Amino acid sequence: MGEDTETIRVGEVSRGDAAGSPVELPVVDVLTGRSFVTGKSGSGKSILEGTPVYTETGRKPIEKVEEGENVLSLNKRTFEQEFRPVQATLDHEADDLVRITLEDGTELVGTEDHSFLTVQDLEIVPVRGENVEEGTWMPLSRSLPEPETRTEVDLGEYVTKSGTLDIREEEIRSASRVEDRYFELGAEEGRIVGLYLAEGSFDARMTIQLSATDERIKEFLDGAGFNVYDRFCTLGFKPLAEFLATEFGRGAAGKHVPNWVFEAPAPFRAGLLSGYFDGDGTIGQSVTATSKSRELLDGVVELLRQFGVSASLKDTYTTYNDETREYTRLRVDGFSIPTFAETVDLLIHDKHEALTDRVASLESGESYNAKDMVPNFGDVLNRAASDGGWNDRDGDDRSRAAALHNHTRKQKVGRETYNRAIEALDVGGRARQFGRS
Repeated sequence: MGEDTETIRVGEVSRGDAAGSPVELPVVDVLTGRSFVTGKSGSGKSILEGTPVYTETGRKPIEKVEEGENVLSLNKRTFEQEFRPVQATLDHEADDLVRITLEDGTELVGTEDHSFLTVQDLEIVPVRGENVEEGTWMPLSRSLPEPETRTEVDLGEYVTKSGTLDIREEEIRSASRVEDRYFELGAEEGRIVGLYLAEGSFDARMTIQLSATDERIKEFLDGAGFNVYDRFCTLGFKPLAEFLATEFGRGAAGKHVPNWVFEAPAPFRAGLLSGYFDGDGTIGQSVTATSKSRELLDGVVELLRQFGVSASLKDTYTTYNDETREYTRLRVDGFSIPTFAETVDLLIHDKHEALTDRVASLESGESYNAKDMVPNFGDVLNRAASDGGWNDRDGDDRSRAAALHNHTRKQKVGRETYNRAIEALDVGGRARQFGRS
């Protein structure tokens, strides 16, 4: 790993009389993804400083988490998420870091002797970082909490000193122009931000410029106070421009989703996603978006996950005039497209219709879901099939039993297939909960 060391934050440990006992497991955002991270008994969980963690009061960097504060955890008995208190925090340095990249692009970082999580025979168990290998399954959160602790932004905080601006209690005046001082975090405002993240820029005077050729997008922006032209719309309100540039970045490679957005009201977050996919999304057999900013798409993936939508990231490269250009591509996992359609409200007619058609094809069973899998479930399906008489020589269910035997041999099966088998065999308890978690 080289000679450099990096500061690691221990999010939770057991100590004193409880030393050596199992510790609870926080769900954390490790660098660019979401996963469960644990430590060996008595050691806690070493997490890179700056890593966001979900707490009951919102999302914050691990170094800001305090002893006694409740963090999102995994109940290893029920497989459900719940908030549990941090027992202690401490800092230490380590240079034996290992980076793990999951199939969906999520990256996990820890020390070589640090325990990550996997599943074996319906049990969540730790695996040392040095023992993680290709093919190891790791659990990801299917949805993330929505604290909704921020409902508006004071644009007065983004005003630079100017003799032309008059900041009042509820409004900001600039010459003859009067605008609201507070940017309400609603669906319309979220859509404006999403369009900016997709296609927005500024001119030399910090006039907001949004690319717009679709008539419904133009109609929306016209109603929001923008000036509408043939291929773009503009708004000359510098406080809003400074807010967008400061909070969301500028330039194709420099944009991102700031931490507070994950705590904004659901309509704002859904509006942001709607505007972004109206601007940068491609809808067809799949739902994708491409950006020069990996950080931006990391944020979009996490926003989608808050609505229960799973997506994957992949870095891609193209060559143009002997110049290599790097992009990141986001793809909404097929099984999540119906939930995605329920979350976003696309204004562009062709995209809206394409999404509606894709959902209809998925619901008619025309596609196979190869992403939402249940792994390492042991022999629970084989035993239940045997107990249920599916293996009887003259029975009608021998072909179904053979299929379950094949899934058991591979230790991998689609979630829907697993749950249908559990239902048909009337299996309860942890096996049933495992498929629903």
